Amino acid sequence: KGSERENWGSRAGFVLAAVGSAVGLGNVWRFPHEAYSNGGSAFLIPYVVAMLVIGIPLLILEFSLGHLMQQAAPNAFKQVGKRWEFVGWWPILLSFIIVCYYAVVLAWCLNYLIYSFSNPLPWAAEPKKFFFDYYLQNSQSYELAGLRWPIVAALAGVWTIMYLCIFKGVKIVSKIVLWTVPIPWLMLIILTVRGLTLKGSIQGLEYYLEPDWSVLKDSNVWRAAFGQVFFSLSLAFGVMVTYASFLHRKSDLNNNAVIIGLADLA
Repeated sequence: KGSERENWGSRAGFVLAAVGSAVGLGNVWRFPHEAYSNGGSAFLIPYVVAMLVIGIPLLILEFSLGHLMQQAAPNAFKQVGKRWEFVGWWPILLSFIIVCYYAVVLAWCLNYLIYSFSNPLPWAAEPKKFFFDYYLQNSQSYELAGLRWPIVAALAGVWTIMYLCIFKGVKIVSKIVLWTVPIPWLMLIILTVRGLTLKGSIQGLEYYLEPDWSVLKDSNVWRAAFGQVFFSLSLAFGVMVTYASFLHRKSDLNNNAVIIGLADLA
């Protein structure tokens, strides 16, 4: 069975797919909040330690399990022992829940992309009010209201795109990620450069990154760093086990894990 299993068309496809899973929205909106709340740039010390001590080693472990068994998480754990199969189903359920809410966020982004062609921008004056009152049409009532058809249409489009990206297996995924992973990084670089050109940006950056070395004695800060590593690398989600199951038998698992870990740190 292992010899008949589909595999990644190239190493770059696997690495980019894994990096795309590891480096995502969690790095954009969760990591800055964790850093700001836990000592600014001082937070990088426990984060790097967590990455080296538990992040990359566990990534190697998940790669090894999927690569050895040549199966996704449920069947990989089943081959370890039949009574452990349920362990592999938990991350599948968790991943499904995560995909459901990320799809909604992507639908919002798609709608906002369409709105962005308006001049002036409809949310420019009051972003919060626009989002909750106009876009979501949020209500204080618990009664069911009508559907927001722009959101429904965008959500249907997102699910359709996701299906088209994966229905033919990892061969097509390895080609798609050559575009879908670098483009967000390029957009982040553009946003960073743009942000640094705004008035007061340097002062804001200094305030955000100003280290508070006293937090290194706080166990909660270290716990936050280790939790962020788990979240950021998609550990225990079953994703990396599944990705590694499509690797060639002679793949360098250790090197791949280090590359992905360093990409996440970057």
